[in-house]
Amino acid sequence: AHMESIAAQRARLLEEDCDLDSLFDVMGELVLAQMAEADEAVTDVLAWKDRLLGLEPDILPPSCLLNLIVSSGRLHRATLNLEAPVIELVRMVRQYSQPWNERYESMGEILAAYNKQQRQLEMAVNMVKVAHSDAARIEQEQLVQLWERLF
Repeated sequence: AHMESIAAQRARLLEEDCDLDSLFDVMGELVLAQMAEADEAVTDVLAWKDRLLGLEPDILPPSCLLNLIVSSGRLHRATLNLEAPVIELVRMVRQYSQPWNERYESMGEILAAYNKQQRQLEMAVNMVKVAHSDAARIEQEQLVQLWERLF
């Protein structure tokens, strides 16, 4: 059920009409959920290692036991070291998502104004082209009229 909710949240992220506030919230929740899942998996691996070490000591060679202990310790330390920066990153995303959303809305307004001006400019250019072709036609007609007056 937990994986289904993560899949549903991922699908929600890909929706086109998802606003930025909810997008940042969902991304933060996804990251925290994935970190919790990774932490749970590491805890399971450490518990398995402890059970394995609790068995008879002669089952595995000492080099294999040492490698298992060192590798599992490194894995645990890596996940612990990753937890604080990820939590801080999610906190910062939540903190700065509101100004980002405001900027995004402002950029949308600027883009709309730019598109409006672009359409007005295109209309003005078309009007100038029409006026130029009309002027050229009138000039041509005037030349013909001058020649007609001469003959």
